[in-house]
Amino acid sequence: MDRLPVKPGERVRVERDDGLVLEGIVMPRYELASPDHIVLKLDSGYNVGVKISRIKSIQRVGEVRRLVKPGEPAPLAEHLIVNKSSKVMVLGTG
Repeated sequence: MDRLPVKPGERVRVERDDGLVLEGIVMPRYELASPDHIVLKLDSGYNVGVKISRIKSIQRVGEVRRLVKPGEPAPLAEHLIVNKSSKVMVLGTG
């Protein structure tokens, strides 16, 4: 990803060599990810990997507004708390 002029969190438009155009948010790379791919989160919520060697053009079309600054805890969703003695855990996975 160091070869590309974009960073995680930026909204980009990618055109592949076969003419397919994708728009989405650049996702951070996890430690086992292939260095030959970039992952975009599409508006549909799906993630798609694009092989870097197939990218014809890539342009920044915006940056994602961060609701929580890195290192800060996420705000508690008060509407999810039923009562203080409830034994419910909400687990977000993506």
